[in-house]
Amino acid sequence: MVNDNHQYLTGNTSLAAFLKSSGFNLLFIQYDQRQGTFAFNSSPLLDAAVESFNHCEATGNIVQYQMARDELV
Repeated sequence: MVNDNHQYLTGNTSLAAFLKSSGFNLLFIQYDQRQGTFAFNSSPLLDAAVESFNHCEATGNIVQYQMARDELV
């Protein structure tokens, strides 16, 4: 979901870890009780990465992914 500030927001921790491990800059995490919302700058490249993740076509380094996920949770 893209907000008015051209930021891509997601509550999906796995997607956020994939984006972070793929080199996208995490702007902030907003916590609401136990749920986090992760914000990234929206761009066509990020949109393509999200689409590949959502279609189970994402590729990357599993070690970097796990390190990013550990940072987020």
